[in-house]
Amino acid sequence: MQKSGALIKKSRINMGITQVELARRINCTQTTISNIENGNHKTDLNTISLISDILNIPIENFSNDTFQLTHRKLNTIYEYIIDGRLDSAKNCLDGIITCNIDDTFTKGKYYFYSGYIKFHQQKDCTEAISLMLNAYYCLYKDKKHLSYYIWICSYLAKLYYLVKNYDESNYYINNALVVIRSCKDNNIDHSLEYVKDAYNKLHYVLYKMHRFKDAKCIFNLIEYREMAFISTFEIILRDHKKNRPDDSQFNNLCNYICKSGIKLPNNFQKIIKKHNLE
Repeated sequence: MQKSGALIKKSRINMGITQVELARRINCTQTTISNIENGNHKTDLNTISLISDILNIPIENFSNDTFQLTHRKLNTIYEYIIDGRLDSAKNCLDGIITCNIDDTFTKGKYYFYSGYIKFHQQKDCTEAISLMLNAYYCLYKDKKHLSYYIWICSYLAKLYYLVKNYDESNYYINNALVVIRSCKDNNIDHSLEYVKDAYNKLHYVLYKMHRFKDAKCIFNLIEYREMAFISTFEIILRDHKKNRPDDSQFNNLCNYICKSGIKLPNNFQKIIKKHNLE
């Protein structure tokens, strides 16, 4: 740890951060930081990961812990993404080198998180698609991680829709639906936050493409009913501001949703009255 300690000290000084400040940011004492820098403290992976993020030290510089740190950082990135802390997720991601990733599933997560951040932070659909395609090819033959596969497919479907490549969007929608429809056999946990995020993206694109029957497949998942409902009416608010009495299929679907027994938020109540859907 002595070599790593010297690196931490040099980086900390270069960034103008005191031992007290670094200790505060990783929730330890100044004495602990001093011992780490002097090589007198056995540091756990979580602490090293936090220091790496704060001081922008690539984790490959901690040569003895690179493998473990890569996995630790990917888990941290996932937590940041779920919490909506994309700046923190990006800082953490920047410290990972792909050659340190040991298996295809882990590499798939890395590419997907990269694409996710690229899309949500920079609105760069083209680069996000490229990264998520790398993730897809890492996982498309993997039968053990189908929930991640659904998540990737859902984003590829939305990204391709946004760039108006509807054939590709349909392709990834259909890939995801194959897994979702056989979810009893595949044991997908529909209550997971990232699975809900995947369903939300699929639901959005299905409605935009008027694939109402397929949208019901997702809407009928018990754990997802409320979220699917909100997604539906977000689309009403965005795309159906004017009365469309001729769109009977759309109105029939809205009637179906309203009969589900879910309590409507106030802004959705106005839409219901406007379309005479009560």
